[in-house]
Amino acid sequence: MMSPLVSSGIVLGLGWLKLYGRDTSRSIGAAALIHALIALPFVFNALSRGFDNLDDNVFRAAEIAGAGTFLRIWTIAVPCAARRLRSAWAFAAALSFGELNAVMMLGLENWETLPLLMYRAAGSYRYGTACAAGVVLVLCIGAAFGAAELRLPEKRPRPVVDDRPPK
Repeated sequence: MMSPLVSSGIVLGLGWLKLYGRDTSRSIGAAALIHALIALPFVFNALSRGFDNLDDNVFRAAEIAGAGTFLRIWTIAVPCAARRLRSAWAFAAALSFGELNAVMMLGLENWETLPLLMYRAAGSYRYGTACAAGVVLVLCIGAAFGAAELRLPEKRPRPVVDDRPPK
């Protein structure tokens, strides 16, 4: 899972161009896939630590109660590791927001990301535009991390009350 760390967005973009050629590389899907590959090692690291900290006895108890594998993951592992899931999502979003190399290598003419706008504006000496794009980029990344840190109210089970009259 850590193998994408060895290469950069430039290498991944060049590999995509070599494999699929120029015609299929000019798609947003290709850029999204490369962004996902770049973020994969960091997301895997955060999630694996979150799932490693879970208690095995809880899973055994759920298995004894008859829960299948999918039900154990969905009802026990995901809620217990929700904080790690949110932080992994925010970190992947931040990496994707800041990725410039993959979009430059793929040559998406009609698609401009914030880092690409900053690069082009600074290259043409429009520093005000570059600074404004940088501020928007920082605000977007801050919003992603802020959304990841929100504490959602927990759903607590309602107590079971027997309202039937006694026999």
